Amino acid sequence: MSDNPANTSNLHYMHKPDKRCWIISHSNDTGIALNMQDLGAQIITQNHTLKQYWVLQEHQFPKIQPLLDALGYTDYNKEPQTANYRTPAVYPATQISSPKPQVPLIPPIIETLEKTYSIREICGQIDKTIRKAFPENIWIKGEITKFNPLKPGDKGLYFSLIECQSDDKKTKLEAKIWLNNWLPIKEKFDQKGLEITKGSVIRAFGKLEFYAGNSQVSFSILDIDENLAEGEFFKKKFEIEQKLAAMGIHDTNRRLPMPILPLRLAVFSNRSAEGWNDFITCLRNSDYPFRITLFTVHVQGKELEPSFLTSFAQLEQHGIQNFDLGIIVRGGGSITDLDWFNNLKIAEYIARSPLKFVVGIGHENDRNVLDEIANREKTPTAVAEMLIRKLDEHLIFLNNAKEFIRTQTAFKMQAFQSALNALASASANAIQKKRAYEEKQLEQLKSDLRLNAKDRLNMAQNAHQMIIAQIRDNVRQNLHNHQRALDSLTTQLTQSSEKITNEHQYALNTLTTQLQNVSQMRIDKELLTLRHAASIISERAQTQKNRAETELQTLSEKIDLLSPAKLFERGFAAISKNGAPLTSVEDITNGERVSIRLIDGKLGATVNTIERIPTPK
Repeated sequence: MSDNPANTSNLHYMHKPDKRCWIISHSNDTGIALNMQDLGAQIITQNHTLKQYWVLQEHQFPKIQPLLDALGYTDYNKEPQTANYRTPAVYPATQISSPKPQVPLIPPIIETLEKTYSIREICGQIDKTIRKAFPENIWIKGEITKFNPLKPGDKGLYFSLIECQSDDKKTKLEAKIWLNNWLPIKEKFDQKGLEITKGSVIRAFGKLEFYAGNSQVSFSILDIDENLAEGEFFKKKFEIEQKLAAMGIHDTNRRLPMPILPLRLAVFSNRSAEGWNDFITCLRNSDYPFRITLFTVHVQGKELEPSFLTSFAQLEQHGIQNFDLGIIVRGGGSITDLDWFNNLKIAEYIARSPLKFVVGIGHENDRNVLDEIANREKTPTAVAEMLIRKLDEHLIFLNNAKEFIRTQTAFKMQAFQSALNALASASANAIQKKRAYEEKQLEQLKSDLRLNAKDRLNMAQNAHQMIIAQIRDNVRQNLHNHQRALDSLTTQLTQSSEKITNEHQYALNTLTTQLQNVSQMRIDKELLTLRHAASIISERAQTQKNRAETELQTLSEKIDLLSPAKLFERGFAAISKNGAPLTSVEDITNGERVSIRLIDGKLGATVNTIERIPTPK
């Protein structure tokens, strides 16, 4: 409003060739300011003070011109410059002339204009439309997002339900659950081991409401179907299993043999997961040199699939042949957390992988797809205990094999020695029997010789010699045969023992080499870390040394500048009286002697004149 009430009736609009603008003189309304020269010098010469005005494009002006005419605005170009501009009857003089109104005056609605609705009417119509479309409570299905757990003092839960129509297009509806409805819902879900959290797909029963205060439509939830989570979980799991079975790979990975020495592990988990801490702690408490490579993945939520696929690509870059086992571990959780592992892409990769996988996700009863296609342990700790148990079993096997070889070798040697002793004893007995028999025959011959003639004696002697020679030949041949059998048995025993010993010695040497290589790699890695730390410490020490030297140099320069010798070099002198420094003219009188100290000596002087200099304030 203008401070001069006499000019309040100068209401007009103006037509320009390139644009239309309507101008309000002495108004507090806001608008877009133009250069005054653009309006023409004609308005300025008529002493019309133009504070603000609006500029409209050509096609917009016809819509507002009837309103301007009805309110008393006139086209400046049509009226004579000396014309009297009338004031609209809708503005009382007392209102127009009142200075600086706090509330802008609103002209009445002209009957010729379209109907204008109030905000209350619009909100009321929206509320009626929603109540008419949904007069009763309804069931809806959606995915939870923007979910914050209930805190002490909260009256209810507030979150959003979304439905993904495509990767970049989503539909959202705000939702809430009052506290008296939430408590029985939570108790019902807890009994089944289910959890309602961000990312859960729920089927909710409630009422659609509209709040005019914030112009928002929301869904007030009275109940949630607990069967949807389990039903969706097992339906999704069954569909993925059917697809894998159709591909013929459902049990391919599970049928892969367990490695004899599962020491090189590719672990897919997250350092913040409780299952990872349990798993790694259990392995560290063992005495075995596990080599663990952690591929960091999300263990729940929408980022689980892309993080696993990225880690699988990293696994192939490292080389699958460099690992003995693939391990997937995480802590326990609800069935909704477990549902993220029902993923076809992850399951198909594991099913086709030549690397055997072991899964320990921490669920006692519920099984996801990964539990079905790979070796399953109930918890991450159970996975670690299984690995340690496998190594314990192999170590026990090696110790048993070593003891078996030692025992069998001793048994074979004892058996061969017993056989040799038996052969020697049998040979001695046979020789002894043969000798006794021959001696008996000899005695018989002697008896016969006594009875017979001399020729009988000769014949007997000849026969005796022949028998003795035959006995010697038989004994020699028997001894030779038994010695050959003994040598053959000894050779066989030696070869068999050496072969068995060499085979097991080779296995032990191989295991020793592997353990030495793993230990050497760990030592090299730690040495590299220590060298890197030493290099960093050396660099930091040198930096601190340089900084200290710089500071010392700066301090030395400052001390040098403050040295009395520097002051003397610049022309300053030290004056003393009777050996005491003289600092003020108040301490000296005319005729007294003073000593003047210069850089290279002293001067004696007598004061003749004293001039006092005012001290600046």
